[in-house]
Amino acid sequence: MKRILTILAIGTLTIVGLILWHPAKLQTPTVITTIPTSAVKASQPSPTPFPLAIPSLQTHQYNTSDIREESTVSSNGNFTSSIVSFTVDGLKEYALLTIPKSPKPKDGYPVVIIAHGYIDPKEYNTVTSYRATGDYFASQGYLVLKPDYRGNANSQVDNTALMRFGYPIDVMTLLSSIKNIPEANPHKIYLWGHSMGGEVTLEVLEVLGKRSDISQNVKAAVLWAPVTDPVKWFEKSHRPTLVEAQTTPSPYADTISLLGEPTADSAIWKSLSPLTYLQDITVPLQLNHGTADPTVPYAWSIELTTMLKQDGKSIDFISYPNADHNLAPLSSKGYQNSLLFFGQHQ
Repeated sequence: MKRILTILAIGTLTIVGLILWHPAKLQTPTVITTIPTSAVKASQPSPTPFPLAIPSLQTHQYNTSDIREESTVSSNGNFTSSIVSFTVDGLKEYALLTIPKSPKPKDGYPVVIIAHGYIDPKEYNTVTSYRATGDYFASQGYLVLKPDYRGNANSQVDNTALMRFGYPIDVMTLLSSIKNIPEANPHKIYLWGHSMGGEVTLEVLEVLGKRSDISQNVKAAVLWAPVTDPVKWFEKSHRPTLVEAQTTPSPYADTISLLGEPTADSAIWKSLSPLTYLQDITVPLQLNHGTADPTVPYAWSIELTTMLKQDGKSIDFISYPNADHNLAPLSSKGYQNSLLFFGQHQ
């Protein structure tokens, strides 16, 4: 028995001695230095947000620009329309400004900013695109601004691959500059967005949620058939359904090359999606969607409404049976509902 205990003791001491003498042979190899730099960047969140991510837009410094009249394009008994220019981070951009001829209220005309939907930027027209929408609100006593967005029509652009995600900056700059329009009431502003413009408007609302200095002037927002999530909009299986899919080369080839494929687990794409930051919205919102919309799935607005309600947000959802992407044949009802909603939030 003593012999067995002696052998065990000697064996134990030998093993301990080996461990102490050759520790490196029993340690787990260090593998961090063997991981390529690209892999580290892909697996770890960047400490600096993507410059066009919504959190970056929430802290962006929006310049106040002069609003310069470039030319008068039309005038009738109800309003006058002019092309105006403004500056966004060094880019010269254009908008259609429509001013009512009705007696100006003491504090100026209330303002509607129209965020238009996708039209090929080369075909988009500052004057004629979405003109019916602008004319409608102007005829009801609103001063109307319809920005082109960067890269559309004659507005300058600095990065065509990412310009869509810069559109909220254009709208925010215009919001900050309304005080430079003598006829406008800078404390009574309303937002109206359709399709892609609905996505832009959602992003603007999420920026405003972090900018009380500006948000207090925005009274309400109306969306028509909004694109709610660029991840789903640009995912590989959905891209062939886009109007832009008929364009060669694809206008989004460089976008995907820069940002990678849109997936639910892509941090950069999630940071570009309004669905990620709905909790930041503070402005009352009306959502309008036709059940027969062939462009933006009706179910997306159902999802958006549900998510906003879960976050305790003020949301009015109006469904239009058998109506298309432009709410036709019920678009006149859509305009009436938009006007009524604006009137309820003074």
